[in-house]
Amino acid sequence: MKISKILLLTSFTCINCLTTDNEYKVKSFFNHIISFNKSYEDIYTYLQKFKTFEENLEYIKQHNNKDLPFKLAQNEYIDLSQDEFKDTFIGSLNKNDYYINRLYGRSTCEDFVSNNDLDIPSSLDWRNQGVVTNVKNQGYCGSCWSFSATGAMEGAYAIAHNKLVNISEQQLIDCSKSYGNLGCNGGLMDAAFEYAIDYNMTTEEELPYEAKGHILCPSVEKHISFSSCTEVTQNNELHLLQAVSQQPVSIAIQADTKLFQFYSSGVITNVSCGTETDHGVLIVGYGVEKGIDYWLVKNSWGPTWGSDGYVKLERTNSEDTEGMCGLATSAAYISV
Repeated sequence: MKISKILLLTSFTCINCLTTDNEYKVKSFFNHIISFNKSYEDIYTYLQKFKTFEENLEYIKQHNNKDLPFKLAQNEYIDLSQDEFKDTFIGSLNKNDYYINRLYGRSTCEDFVSNNDLDIPSSLDWRNQGVVTNVKNQGYCGSCWSFSATGAMEGAYAIAHNKLVNISEQQLIDCSKSYGNLGCNGGLMDAAFEYAIDYNMTTEEELPYEAKGHILCPSVEKHISFSSCTEVTQNNELHLLQAVSQQPVSIAIQADTKLFQFYSSGVITNVSCGTETDHGVLIVGYGVEKGIDYWLVKNSWGPTWGSDGYVKLERTNSEDTEGMCGLATSAAYISV
């Protein structure tokens, strides 16, 4: 019998012995175990996880007592320390790798060309246009970069062909290593785009996601083609706005913080979340909430994280900013 089930059966008998605060924490931890089917190897691990749960619960409480425009909440990852969460789910290579690719001409993506004549709407949600697939879950694999890349591919393909298909992340994990990507250990979205342009892509149905990499690239029919990719001007949110007004755009952010781990709702602003990008995500729109301009961002941690799998990040109109959590440092998109 799993240690979680043993303790679950025995510990409820002494709930009345606890203080009100401790009783709440114990019951919350048990609910967490049941809701997400958690189990732990031994009593030491169980107690360690409960301690982490308590600490994270207190962090969430303290944050939500502040007057900030976004809230945190318990989720599947509340029994993970910040280091455990980072080691498991953060997998996009650092922005320095992105800069090096550009500096030495390793990227074949085109430079962004600004178009001031574009008719840019005041708000936009590409989900309403039927070009964004359901929120996916990368699982225990640092493959966020592949989900960000396929999200941009899915959007571009749907806009061009009026047909939304799920494109295979597993193909990128297994087949784009020669482009510098490292499977579950990280990668770059522009490198994924370059691979897709050279070899075409297949669907999720033909090559399902496994949350692990393989040595060999599988042989599947690759019939989804792309023509070029574009890197948005670095540190320029006005150019990024132009790009997003035309299609979903891949970006990298720094997400190895507790505020991202437990984000629930609202617009992330008025905080220092860093700009050392380590996580690939997808901008699928923008708007205004309670007077704050925001980017609507699709994540790959499943629909139980955040706001149904999405997060809102503060948006500026600056042409000289790394953006909230570094979002303007390495944006790119692909074209059919």
